Amino acid sequence: MNARVTDEMLDAAMKKAVEAGLLPRHASREDTSGYQELIRYVLQGALEAAPAANTSRKSSAPSRRGTIRERFAEARAMTNWMHGYAQR
Repeated sequence: MNARVTDEMLDAAMKKAVEAGLLPRHASREDTSGYQELIRYVLQGALEAAPAANTSRKSSAPSRRGTIRERFAEARAMTNWMHGYAQR
């Protein structure tokens, strides 16, 4: 599958990332551009992995929830680090 990330997908993902607290609500234009590239990279990875995930999905909801929370925590930590690095 050779799907591409659309501008609509990117806009929706950016909005959700801000709502979830993963990205700052008010960022400079330069920071926003960097965040968009990171989100585009993540979305592209998700699109590329989607067919494989559909064929090998296991029903382990409790462990998936913990994993998702861990990934959000890691992403938030990375965002905080990037925000601190950009202010230097």
